[in-house]
Amino acid sequence: MKVPSRLTIKALRSLRPCSAWFAGFLLLTSSGAWAQTGAFDFGLAGSSVMWLPRPGALFLNPAELGRIREGVFTLNTYRLSTLSSFAGAYFVPSAGTFAAGVSRFGSAHQYSVGYGGSWGRFAGGMGFSGFKNTEESFGISFGGTWHAIGATVTDGLHAGFSVSNLSDATDSPLFSVNAGAAYWVVPGVFRIQGAFQHTGVSDKGFVGLSVQPLDMLSLTTGTRSFKEAMGGVSIQLPYVSIDVSFGKTGGFLSVNTALSEPAAATRDRNYKLGLLALDENRYRDSERYFRLAHLYDPAFTPAKTAADSVAMTLAEERTELLRKADGLFEAKRYVDASRTYALVLVMDPDHEYARERMREIQTLLASYFIEMIQTGDSLRARREIEQARKRYQQALDLDPGNDSLMARLAGLREMARENISTMLSRGRASLNRNQLDEAEREFEAVLAIDRQNSQARQGLATVRSQRTELLFEQGKNQLAEGKNMEALTTFLQVLERNPRHREASQYLERTRDGLKSEIETYFRAGLQHYTKDNYQAAIDEWDKVLLIDPNHQGTIEYRKRAEEKLKALQRLK
Repeated sequence: MKVPSRLTIKALRSLRPCSAWFAGFLLLTSSGAWAQTGAFDFGLAGSSVMWLPRPGALFLNPAELGRIREGVFTLNTYRLSTLSSFAGAYFVPSAGTFAAGVSRFGSAHQYSVGYGGSWGRFAGGMGFSGFKNTEESFGISFGGTWHAIGATVTDGLHAGFSVSNLSDATDSPLFSVNAGAAYWVVPGVFRIQGAFQHTGVSDKGFVGLSVQPLDMLSLTTGTRSFKEAMGGVSIQLPYVSIDVSFGKTGGFLSVNTALSEPAAATRDRNYKLGLLALDENRYRDSERYFRLAHLYDPAFTPAKTAADSVAMTLAEERTELLRKADGLFEAKRYVDASRTYALVLVMDPDHEYARERMREIQTLLASYFIEMIQTGDSLRARREIEQARKRYQQALDLDPGNDSLMARLAGLREMARENISTMLSRGRASLNRNQLDEAEREFEAVLAIDRQNSQARQGLATVRSQRTELLFEQGKNQLAEGKNMEALTTFLQVLERNPRHREASQYLERTRDGLKSEIETYFRAGLQHYTKDNYQAAIDEWDKVLLIDPNHQGTIEYRKRAEEKLKALQRLK
């Protein structure tokens, strides 16, 4: 049925009141408002200007598209058989929901695109439509909603308004101004709503009730100006939902199919990823996942709470990094400071202080670079090869491709090879003179240049062997002087350095045999300290017993008790 022209509308208005009202009703019905928005809205008598989480919101209030947090495609039928409209909506995180759809009423067609987004308690949207077989060729729709009262989305008071298909023909049945409010009597379960609609034909009032006894089931009913009643049922499954409603006008069926992962599943997936990242101390990733989970379900408060908590942790980490970077800067470790400030900027790209410090470092590094080269040259002239190499390497870290520095480092390696022979000779000479400290320094200097040098490694092994022999001789002298406990300790040190030292093992056993008569004395002395609660002194005496006889069972037991008593006293302090 073709949409009547403006001339026809004016002619109908000239009829007597009853006929004009009936004609206006036919005109509004022919506009296909409910056929556009779908069975869910029809079950609520068309009162959904403030609450319509369906792609059909494109044709009534584009702001309600912002309530859709996934990809959805819907087919709407009139009288359960005739396709009246279809629309798709897709949610883009941090951007909003975009939609497109087509509706028809009689021979007229409407082609629409729109956008809806939410910002805190407010949502807004806009749509653009083109028409076929109507007087209008183009129309603009816009609207907004406000969550005035309530802690969650399905709680408190919602208000909404919209202007639909605004064009130069404001007396067209396609044009409407809508306003309404909804109140959750029982949050998430029972909602009552009312709306007012002004069109180019008439003004109407609508009232609707929605009850959701189960997550997958909701029931709706409504009345249009208290003259016509309708009702419906909605079944909601993870990837599809079906709306069916009936009234005097006829029956409506809407099928909504997911084009993407359901919002609840995406929410849960991101929330779990956030928890996993948090366990692994990946705070930036964790906050991002929690924010995404909250974007897909603004009513899911655990995600927001977790994101805010992680953000606070990140702020503390950023503060600690700044403190560390400032310390490195003051110590003139500009390369390390620059890297640390860069980490701060990764966490907060707009951090002006870190950015200013980075600019300052770039200026300082230019002079620092020259200073490192000059210092390295001076050290090279004094043949302090390892220190010169460190300075050149620091400069090379600032300019990795510098050919001059690479040539200097190559020259140092050549100098080092020439010096190795001289240092090895000095080390062997010091070893022959029994100057073990000097020999050790020479051999270690060689290994600093060439870590795999076998002669230097052998030289160090000889130094350690000779020190072990000197220690063994010291133990023998202590034993000869009657310092048996000191000798016992020295022989144990020798065996710690060289477990295969046969003579040290023999002297150790001989010394222990000579001290066995002292075991009882040390043991009783420990008991006396133990009974006086002087546990540390008791442990010291019993350690002497265990040096002589490591398997003395009584000492092992009492020493364990003394340690436990000592720990208990320390905890009380």
